[in-house]
Amino acid sequence: MRSRTVAVVVGHDQVEQGAYSEALGVHEWEWCSILGRQIDDALHGLELNSLLYQRSPGGGYRAQMARLTEGINAVQPEICVELHFNAGITWPGACALHWPGSVRGEEAAAALSAACAHAIGGPDLGAVAQDRSWARSETVEGQLRPAGPELWMLKWTSCPAAIAEVFNGSHAQNARAADKARNNNKLAVALALAIRGLLDGW
Repeated sequence: MRSRTVAVVVGHDQVEQGAYSEALGVHEWEWCSILGRQIDDALHGLELNSLLYQRSPGGGYRAQMARLTEGINAVQPEICVELHFNAGITWPGACALHWPGSVRGEEAAAALSAACAHAIGGPDLGAVAQDRSWARSETVEGQLRPAGPELWMLKWTSCPAAIAEVFNGSHAQNARAADKARNNNKLAVALALAIRGLLDGW
């Protein structure tokens, strides 16, 4: 019998809070913590078993992610969704990252990106295959590429996984629209329905 279990992960932590949105006056961790709780409630309302996670500080990024993914894998969820928002770019929109070559990861990323874009009213930038973060970058054959730490959440989870970049915190209009969609619960419901749709299809 399938577990119908969903792992919802709040990106970053209380110490390393991630990107900052000038428009909203808030970091990723704080903003996504609220959204994570809303999604958790919405998934339970859809009779799915939702578990809410965040990484614990200490030991460095790799060790933190090892502890986190070990805990997630222990409960054998059918999907893992990590919540973030972008900043430092000029264009609006939602996207979601998946591990290169993961078919269901790509399906999840596409569905989550579309759900965010529809709920917020901004562009759907779609699924993005990515194995490293943009904490550092490098230019290869004239093209800028991420060269930061590997995206351990996508690599180490034993289920399909996607990192939702819900909106661009540096684009004031996009950020305020996302904040409104979160505050009226539209965004959480859209994401929960997208997750249920994925599980029903698998």
